Amino acid sequence: MRRVLCVVVVLAVAALAGATARGVAQAQAGTLRAGIGLADLTPPVGTPMFAYTAREAVVSGVAPFLDQETFDTNFFAKTFLATVGVHTRVRARAIVLEQGGTKVALVQVDLGGLPYELHQAVVQRIESTGIDRDHLLLSATHSHGSVGPIWPLTHSGYQILGGDLLDPRVFGLVADRIAAAVLDADATLAPARAAVVRRDVLDATRNRNLGPHLRNTDEAHGGRDDDLPHSIPAELTVLRVDRADGRPLGVWSAFGIHGTSFGADMLHFTGDNQAWSERLVEDGLRARAGLGPDDLVVHAQANGAEGDVSPRGASLRLGEMPGAAPPIGGDADLDLHHPGGAFSSAELAGTRVAGAVLAAWDDAGPLLRDDLALAARFAL
Repeated sequence: MRRVLCVVVVLAVAALAGATARGVAQAQAGTLRAGIGLADLTPPVGTPMFAYTAREAVVSGVAPFLDQETFDTNFFAKTFLATVGVHTRVRARAIVLEQGGTKVALVQVDLGGLPYELHQAVVQRIESTGIDRDHLLLSATHSHGSVGPIWPLTHSGYQILGGDLLDPRVFGLVADRIAAAVLDADATLAPARAAVVRRDVLDATRNRNLGPHLRNTDEAHGGRDDDLPHSIPAELTVLRVDRADGRPLGVWSAFGIHGTSFGADMLHFTGDNQAWSERLVEDGLRARAGLGPDDLVVHAQANGAEGDVSPRGASLRLGEMPGAAPPIGGDADLDLHHPGGAFSSAELAGTRVAGAVLAAWDDAGPLLRDDLALAARFAL
């Protein structure tokens, strides 16, 4: 039976109001502390990427160790096409929170997925922090342009058709770097304040398979071509974390969107549209606080219920989209004339998400408090 990892970190609005989730013990009262960390997961060029069966040797008709122009002398690519460069670095971002004796790590990674064994490997590497498996939440963005050969034999489907055979060198590098982000976050714990807000985002995603959706009879459809908002999970959840002195530390967000702006012909490592929104939010937070480009803030963007939800990277009038956040640096009533293609699509979808995250960050300002309730549970 396939094992399914589920870590639930309770940072609920209900907890902020004084309620406690059933079956989860509420943390003792105390001053909230927080720290952040950032690490680069990008493996050596030549390492295969995650997903797209069309990159596999038999399917593509190209043997990575025979037919590609540059032979991979390190033999990272075995059954999948080797990468040839980097579009964006792929990263891990960590926010560690501690209150009343409970410590949790919220960690986002620019990966296609997370094998159970990788979660356990990170737990072993952060033992000194006191954060055990029950209190480590790893969330992948599901970028189809990230690291491939991290899947052990227990995940043979991904090895055969979704990422190449396990390479212990790459697995170890990824585990080490994720752990480094958590260790750095834990080492910088300081008094903090936090708040959780939610808003709907309707302009950044689309349902790629509307036919089955439109046959649903348990809801009233809106009559639009894309049937918004019913056809997508529109909710964006944002956790804002500031130091007690008001300096922004970062944001943890959750929003359902596929990392598929690029197709199988993309052989440069990329964090896809999520990498764009991660960086735009971090730049936006620095700008709001008057920080320099080297001052660390993090946007840990986790994926939500992505299902058939693809990035919406086409040009449209943002002012006509219900619930759309104002674009960064632009007028909501102006057409955005981006050239067609995967690169502009990733940029535009990421920009729309980033605008919504920053708007939610602003909304969270009046709600900041230092007594956020923390709890966690783990299930297999």
